[in-house]
Amino acid sequence: MKGFDKVLASLGTKGVEVGTFLEKDQYQIGELINGVVCIQGGKVDQQIDSIHIAVKTTYGRHDLRAYSELCKIELSKTFIAKKEETLQFHFSIPVPVNAPITFESRNVWVQTLLDVKASIDPLDIDYIDIKPNALLASILEAVEGLGLVFKSSKLNAVSRNSSIAIPFVQEMIFSAETSMFSENISCIELVLVPTMADELTLYLEVNPETSHIEVFSKSYDGDEDKRLKLSVREGDVANLKEKLKSLLETV
Repeated sequence: MKGFDKVLASLGTKGVEVGTFLEKDQYQIGELINGVVCIQGGKVDQQIDSIHIAVKTTYGRHDLRAYSELCKIELSKTFIAKKEETLQFHFSIPVPVNAPITFESRNVWVQTLLDVKASIDPLDIDYIDIKPNALLASILEAVEGLGLVFKSSKLNAVSRNSSIAIPFVQEMIFSAETSMFSENISCIELVLVPTMADELTLYLEVNPETSHIEVFSKSYDGDEDKRLKLSVREGDVANLKEKLKSLLETV
């Protein structure tokens, strides 16, 4: 029977199971995600080589999706999950500064992966809502304070030729039809690229050729770039609305 039990364990049948429980399902950028990983041993002892927790997202076109691991921690090294034993591992992992904000559907999840020796690796996925931190919230408030109305959001790939050091950006489209800029501007595309925890670069493109741009491809260093650029820190929040107004009035 011992030989048969080893076969069952290697196939993942009656083997170790994993479940992750988060304290909530909504987090701000920069906030710690606290949770506990529960492991239930199977019908036989099994060696667990590691437990990894990762925050992930997906981006790109529906027919050509890519996955991005925003951050990852190792929760445990090699141990033995004994037969029918219950184990718990507490963890904390931060929401990275480049995590996309949730506007419509959830697109960020916490993934728990067990590396089980000579077996199918058990996996657990928990989707979460990502809310803007104070700096991002202030920027969005300033944009909407100018009469611009949020319409849609997409995560698109960044070209390898770009000076941006992350694989994707979140593009947000705002309508300007009911704003003070409606005579010259129908909509704007807003991209916020974090450079540090308390600083980001804001890119604005006025009347983009399409609101479904697939690749954020320009290097942002040349004269050919149509995007307006503004560096924003926490100390800039008080005057941000006026700075954006002045920027858009140059169009």
